[in-house]
Amino acid sequence: MIDVIERGRAMLELSIDGPLGFEGFEIGETYYYELVQKSSLKHAPELHVRIYASDDDQEVGRFQCVKTRVFLRHFNRKVRF
Repeated sequence: MIDVIERGRAMLELSIDGPLGFEGFEIGETYYYELVQKSSLKHAPELHVRIYASDDDQEVGRFQCVKTRVFLRHFNRKVRF
């Protein structure tokens, strides 16, 4: 089960290169994100962020997942809702 903890829009401010690189994500562009938590009886809950290819929360489709620390290092949260 996955619980959404926070939703909003964030601007990519620092390039994500190497194995964490995002294809099609541009510095200075704003993207819709969700901070989510995986709930499991076998493991401790784990937080991660889904970053969608669009900034439109009504048009959620393709997304990339990153650890919370990577998200906080590379993105600036602009608007939360």
